[in-house]
Amino acid sequence: ALKYRTELELEKVKPLMAFSSVPLCSIQHKRQFNTVRIPGKETDHIVHYSDSQHIAVYHRGRWYKVLTYYRNQLLQPCELQIQFDEILRDETPPVDGEEHLAALTAGDRTFWATTRETFFNTGCNRASLDAIEKAAFVLILEDSDFEIGTVG
Repeated sequence: ALKYRTELELEKVKPLMAFSSVPLCSIQHKRQFNTVRIPGKETDHIVHYSDSQHIAVYHRGRWYKVLTYYRNQLLQPCELQIQFDEILRDETPPVDGEEHLAALTAGDRTFWATTRETFFNTGCNRASLDAIEKAAFVLILEDSDFEIGTVG
């Protein structure tokens, strides 16, 4: 995903074609990354960050900030894997409220806007929410095994 994001930023991804001859606008592809919908009491706002040097990872009710660059160079997959393995081994339980943070974003937008303003405007809560919202994207790590091509 990070390499694809780089390709999008460098405009190296070929646009989709309508009727095999008319290129479609590709601007929406750039909004897949570094973009967040900020809740408002009247209307939400889309915020796009020009670049993000990390991703947000959710695992067993905990949120992690995983750096994806070192000295302006994208980390190699094996370097990212080391960080993911550390997360998978972490047995630390979530702090109060951390496990259910994402549920706030799925409910009523006005309620989320009010809650965000009340509880996530300063301090550790603000910094934690910033790490999630300003991430290139969110990755969910599951413990369960799965097989590609199977359902259920």
